[in-house]
Amino acid sequence: MSFLEKMKSRYTVKKYNPQGIISEEKIQQLKEILQLSPSSINSQPWNFVFVKQPF
Repeated sequence: MSFLEKMKSRYTVKKYNPQGIISEEKIQQLKEILQLSPSSINSQPWNFVFVKQPF
């Protein structure tokens, strides 16, 4: 699949599901992926927050 095809098939979640649960395994995978996210001049200006329980 080409990059253009991937971009055409992406979607945005329109409605938040408060009962949705992400497994710990998936969260660990996401953390690894986020560590590899590129940034301008390798500055890593972002912060990520993982919330496990509602406030």
